[in-house]
Amino acid sequence: MNVIQIIYIMKCINFPVKIRTILFACVVVLFCVNGANLCAQSKPNAAVADNVTHVLKGSVTDENGMPVPGVKIINSAANVTTVTNMDGNFEIAAFINDTIEVNFHDAVIQNIKVTNFNKLNVLLTTA
Repeated sequence: MNVIQIIYIMKCINFPVKIRTILFACVVVLFCVNGANLCAQSKPNAAVADNVTHVLKGSVTDENGMPVPGVKIINSAANVTTVTNMDGNFEIAAFINDTIEVNFHDAVIQNIKVTNFNKLNVLLTTA
């Protein structure tokens, strides 16, 4: 069963949009092979808003233009959190008008309002 089938079933059962959002804010655990170890990797599902699936993609770089891995990306409205990969890229569930928090060690915390689903490029700055 894939994401589209789950959305279709929830629509057919006629779950209210708020309940669909809460149910769909859960994460799917994907398994990846990391060297010789099998590890679980969380990847946020897309949030359901107005019966449409949205995934916000982006990247985080430092002041020198280098990608920054391990940056925490938080969408508290959809109750999802992820971190940037080794290339500084991320994907997170979001709705239009949600605020995405970008948080990394001693960098300035940034709160960015989602206005569209174009790739979000974030520049980390230090305090």
